Amino acid sequence: MAKREKIIILLMIVAILFGGYNFFLSAPPEPTEEDSGMSIEALNSFVVGAARDLFGDKTGDTDTYILNQAQTGWRTNPFYLSAQNLSAQRAARKVEEDPGRAVRLAYTGYIEVAKKRLAIINDLEYETGEPLSQPGYFVKLITPKRVVLGVEGEIENLILPLEEQSFNLR
Repeated sequence: MAKREKIIILLMIVAILFGGYNFFLSAPPEPTEEDSGMSIEALNSFVVGAARDLFGDKTGDTDTYILNQAQTGWRTNPFYLSAQNLSAQRAARKVEEDPGRAVRLAYTGYIEVAKKRLAIINDLEYETGEPLSQPGYFVKLITPKRVVLGVEGEIENLILPLEEQSFNLR
């Protein structure tokens, strides 16, 4: 064994003995009551100060405006249809129910899931090639902005644009 190896092994043994003594035989110094009381008081004052800084009354003009507006009620509910839209829907249903009058078709929605496109026409979902509930019509093409309907016995197609409903928030 070379001299260098002996020195390394000796230093390793000294380090192991010191670590064993420090870990097993020597006890940590116990804090006095004065030290522990002071550290708890200092910690409490730090936490209170940090909480005051974080959650204190430091609202700006924008925050105050938002809080005031959140407390006021809606003048009209934006999730209800307006009376005009409801009366138009009722009139369309009456036209559908009366076979003597012309049929009104409304393309009101588009859904695409996993390469499958659905058109919502008169509150019912249809796929390409599917006949409508109104006799004589079938779906030829569905796009997000329009639906092309075929009419049985006719060469020309019927194109329905997407009817988007808007809500009046006043």
